[in-house]
Amino acid sequence: MKGKKVWLLMLVFALVMVLAACNGGSTDNAATDETPVDGEDEGGDEEATTAPPENNVVTMAIDTNFGGIFEPAFYSNAVDADVIEFMHDSLFAYDENIQFQPYIASWETEDELTYTFTLEDGITWHNGDPLIAADWAYALETIAHPDYSGVRYSNVSHIVGADAKQSGEAETISGIEVVDDLTLKVTFKEKLVNNLLNLWDAPMPSKYYEGIPVAELPDSPKVRQEPIGFGPFKVKEVREGEYIEFEKFEDYWQGAPKLDGVIVRTYDPSVTQGAFENGEIDIMGIRAADAKAFSGIDHLTTTEVQGLSYSYVGFKLGHFDEELGRAVMDRPKFEDLELRTAMYHAINRPALLEAFLDNGGSVTNSVVPATHWIAAEPDQLTQYDYNPEKAMQILDDAGYVDVDGDGLRENPEGQPLQINFDHYDGPANFEGRAMALIQSWQDIGLNVELNGSLKEVNLYYELVENDDEQIDVYFGGWSVGADPDPSGIWRSDVAFNYPRWYSEESDALLAEALKTFDEEERKEIYVEWQQLVNEELPLLPLWTNNDYYAQNNRLQGVTYDWSGAFDDAHLWSVQ
Repeated sequence: MKGKKVWLLMLVFALVMVLAACNGGSTDNAATDETPVDGEDEGGDEEATTAPPENNVVTMAIDTNFGGIFEPAFYSNAVDADVIEFMHDSLFAYDENIQFQPYIASWETEDELTYTFTLEDGITWHNGDPLIAADWAYALETIAHPDYSGVRYSNVSHIVGADAKQSGEAETISGIEVVDDLTLKVTFKEKLVNNLLNLWDAPMPSKYYEGIPVAELPDSPKVRQEPIGFGPFKVKEVREGEYIEFEKFEDYWQGAPKLDGVIVRTYDPSVTQGAFENGEIDIMGIRAADAKAFSGIDHLTTTEVQGLSYSYVGFKLGHFDEELGRAVMDRPKFEDLELRTAMYHAINRPALLEAFLDNGGSVTNSVVPATHWIAAEPDQLTQYDYNPEKAMQILDDAGYVDVDGDGLRENPEGQPLQINFDHYDGPANFEGRAMALIQSWQDIGLNVELNGSLKEVNLYYELVENDDEQIDVYFGGWSVGADPDPSGIWRSDVAFNYPRWYSEESDALLAEALKTFDEEERKEIYVEWQQLVNEELPLLPLWTNNDYYAQNNRLQGVTYDWSGAFDDAHLWSVQ
């Protein structure tokens, strides 16, 4: 069985959102949500200067800086996820058919509420400490701690006592019991179809982190400069903004890796093609528009994989209210469905796909890629085809008309309507894509402007997540995972619900689906939920993305599928 790391398939901000901004290939994706994956690079017009890798060390290239948080419970950057995958394993896995499987941990249950998990014996952390059940319990307790600043709480919230721990009413999670070094009992609040799939399964080295307050962990040297895991490679050196160097972990539980090491190095997008030509790079997720150019390099192989990701335009409908613990839709600018609908019809998505992704994807009107088993059929959804005339008529009928004769529409109250659009920084054509979208809306009379300039990707998503008041409309993307439950980014009480859409009907449908064990009935509920999103348009799905990779032919043993390319790196070799 090829192990798919479940913690990587949980909420990636991608993460689980940054991958679209980072590279064209995907890492393992969120089991409860999604991650962005698209983009294009015109590059190769500058000379690369890095020396080729050593014979038994491979170089993986990234073209967006890693965030530097190398602990699964805290990262929120898709590049960090790629890095972490070389040094960590998860306790559960998915096989090639996306079926959930025991891996390092197996389980037993009599009532589907209390589960007894047993860990494999003899697994050690990179510093020599044994992997024990207390390490897993420590991770769960950390995520439920009141001072925890990450976004993984939904992966422990279904455990009995997690709420009391998070609120500070309890010292520990009552539903967790460490039986012995290899045995952990977990009791869930209720029977849900994805209790196991949603359970956080990335242990943390409790002894190694001993004495570090939870609030200080993400910025601690042991997370950022000296991280450890129990995966095939251990960190040798971290050079912020440049590279992370790994060396093989001789005591890896599946046997010592065939490679001596891996270097994950940051490259400017403009030099990656030249670096591949010079033999400096062995593997990289690339953008669709690069695939043709890269395929012309004799010693490279390019691979296209049908992904589970989509890109979208999102609206800021409100903010996340910490006291209420949910989204509040209090921004009136986009409260009119007619305005959102008109902006959708104004976008020529086939033309944008061709211009900026070299047709490396498909137009979609759904937030679930068509390849997923819960996806609604096209005839079950409204199709928002490119139709600027219809868009203008919708605006006219809704009262968005030009009152003062300046060629720009005012809102129905006759007040100026200024719309800011935000997009993250990246390759040269990202600005072109942003301006093309803006032009689409300007062509129907809307006063839309770029909000300053393209923003560095980590700053960008920080502003989006914090509901910056200057952001009205933004570009983003998500990758869905094996677990079809989209609650992690769509429920009204989760941080990744970036539009801040509050819908009791949506929350109810998502909750109902989790209590439905019949697969066909569950799909019917998810189709109804997709129809609701398709009708209310809290965001505008643009297209699904294919994933592309370039690989030096000297690198062997890499496999590509729906989850990415970086599983089983201990089997990689060079010839």
